[in-house]
Amino acid sequence: MKIKSYHNREGKFSRLERFVEKFGGTAAFFIGVPALMIVAFVGVADADEATSERSDICPEYGTLSVVLQDAFSYELNGVKRRGFQKDSALEFVCSEIAAEATSASPDDCFPRDPVVCEKTSMFDRSSGLKVTCERRSYDAFPVTESLVWFENVSDKNSPNLRNVFVFDDFLQTGKDARLTFGYGEDSDPKKNYSTETTALQPGDSKTFTPREAYSSFGAFPYFVVEGSERSFIVAVGWSGRWTATFEATDNGSVRLTTGQKDVDLYLKPGEKIRTPRITIFEYPPGTDYINLWRDWYRRYVMPRENNVVLRPKFALDVFYKGELYDKVTAEEQIDAIRRLRALGYPCEALWIDAGWYLRANPPQTCVGYWFGVGDWTPDPARFPSGLRPVVDELENVPDGERKGELVLWFEPERVHKTQLNDELKQYVVPDLELIESYRMNMASDKTVDYLSERIGNALVENGVTIYRQDSNGVGPLAFIESLEANDPEYKDRKGYAENRYVRGLYRFWENLKKRVPNLIFDSCASGGRRNDLEMLRLGAVPLHYSDVGYFDFVEKQHMHDTLNRWFIYYKNIDPHDYDFEKGEYDVYKTTIDAAPFSTVRPYFFENPTPGKRNYADRYFAIRELLVDGDYYPLRVGMTERDWSVWQFDDSRPIDQSGARVSYAKDSVRRYVNGSSTKRCDRQVGCVLCVRNEKSDEDSVVVRPRQIDPNATYRWENLDSGESTTIEGRKMATEGISVAIPPRSGVVFKYSVVD
Repeated sequence: MKIKSYHNREGKFSRLERFVEKFGGTAAFFIGVPALMIVAFVGVADADEATSERSDICPEYGTLSVVLQDAFSYELNGVKRRGFQKDSALEFVCSEIAAEATSASPDDCFPRDPVVCEKTSMFDRSSGLKVTCERRSYDAFPVTESLVWFENVSDKNSPNLRNVFVFDDFLQTGKDARLTFGYGEDSDPKKNYSTETTALQPGDSKTFTPREAYSSFGAFPYFVVEGSERSFIVAVGWSGRWTATFEATDNGSVRLTTGQKDVDLYLKPGEKIRTPRITIFEYPPGTDYINLWRDWYRRYVMPRENNVVLRPKFALDVFYKGELYDKVTAEEQIDAIRRLRALGYPCEALWIDAGWYLRANPPQTCVGYWFGVGDWTPDPARFPSGLRPVVDELENVPDGERKGELVLWFEPERVHKTQLNDELKQYVVPDLELIESYRMNMASDKTVDYLSERIGNALVENGVTIYRQDSNGVGPLAFIESLEANDPEYKDRKGYAENRYVRGLYRFWENLKKRVPNLIFDSCASGGRRNDLEMLRLGAVPLHYSDVGYFDFVEKQHMHDTLNRWFIYYKNIDPHDYDFEKGEYDVYKTTIDAAPFSTVRPYFFENPTPGKRNYADRYFAIRELLVDGDYYPLRVGMTERDWSVWQFDDSRPIDQSGARVSYAKDSVRRYVNGSSTKRCDRQVGCVLCVRNEKSDEDSVVVRPRQIDPNATYRWENLDSGESTTIEGRKMATEGISVAIPPRSGVVFKYSVVD
């Protein structure tokens, strides 16, 4: 008897029925809204039958070359094991298959097709370990994912477990392999969110691991491996230290080894650890992999509000005086909301950052007043009724309009020494103070429970629906190493404290989501240091994506290119876009800084000008495209002598009501097979052009992608208001000449003429 993954065109539910009919067992059905789950529990006699040859098939693509259930590896007492290999000591426990489908809102243009989740467990009689592989596959996308659990279910300590890799196998690329990698958030502005591509010759090897215990600090957990036969996107989902090694072979493949860094431990009875989650996209050469990824990411990773993919937001950031937000008051926030709305603009979010918790005359710290964290209640002098009156004003909108939301900053993992009281002492990593701060022990269940209750209460009491979690000072690694060196629970067990710390973070965030349904997270950690896929799929977006390069708008061009490719949703930084001497927004900066989440400060409404109104109107004209559209980096400026040209194109079909509908399952056909050149009659898009200060090119020719040669387009300059019509064939072949002065920007919008 063999267990196979029934990926076929008959649908998920028939697949499960065939599975149960073929192998027997009990099928348990759980039906609810908004999720539907069907689980089949199946018993099999032995390990031989559970580890048979298998393959994954994406109906819209074909057979995938990667089989994740067989790809993990680990060492037990120095003996390497691979996947669920045939072994007399292995005993099959169970297999579960679940089909999950999210019910779509009528307003949701990106519904999720059912995802097949398979969990297979084996018991190793020789070690007492239960090994469980959790896999996910998608009918509409050539994607497969997995993670592995190791649990000691015996009554004695396990053998030594080390070199645990969720993936230790070959990517069948064919010849001429190339690897594209990045640096993530980096202290060096020249590397910050930058990427490099290198050829992998046989024998070449490159290893990546982030600095600190932050997943995207100094190394980016997203890779592209391209070859002559197949190409792959690889994402490592782990909010701590991970390692990934790519080694080219002489037989047309690249060996990938990835997992948590530095695992060398044993497990006590009842203990368990998990690996990072590996996500692998597989596609043939020539695929528009950027937009294939963006479409999958929108559907299955980006957070949703009321079952709709997160929409762009026009936000107010009221920062008048003081050090950060230590002087802001409830009255000022409410007044600013009203004044913005009086100009005819919505206040869809209110941004309050560090300092709202500080009392009068706070102790000075080595960094600043805001650094004195630990008390997460609003200052009663500035917010006598808490933040609820501010939220009430945000939600005071006419029927049918979007209510405003409160964005509030927290830093729950750190406690400043001035705030360390007897209650908090039992929850911090003991006897370690660095940069005047202690760190909460997220490896401890009691700490996670305490913070879940405390921060959860603060969110509920103050009406917070967008939660900013920061992490400053010395990062988690030094504190994790202190636990390993000094706490008997972790001594001589390298990697166990970090594994528990990261899983503690995940449980904390999941607990907050239970307290506040539809809670959105900003995954800030001294900037964008925790932007791995596992963190983001919990409901996070990298709003404040970096603490580096605020004022370097040349570097921002490649930073935003990376953000548009991988994450879609992020925030601009308004005060850096404003020219305080002229009292206007700088069009060069605002073109570079165009982002789905856009903030303005009080100078926007204190002295209204046509330039300020144009800045906002331009944002509203293109903001939906930034989220829903395909992204084409036509040119990306890397130096002061370059231009940058970015295009966002939305060609989804229109239904009878005039609403844009989903591509449904034709994403692979659109992006892999190239049939997306057939456009719909309601195509709309925008092109953003930037000329850097030292560029000697007076003009550039822009040839937008995915233009219908048989259509006529309206081409509008959103800065000057001028527009013209142009034939699609000319637009795509000859292009459109764009001329602007040095250090300037312009935004165009195009649409098919009826």
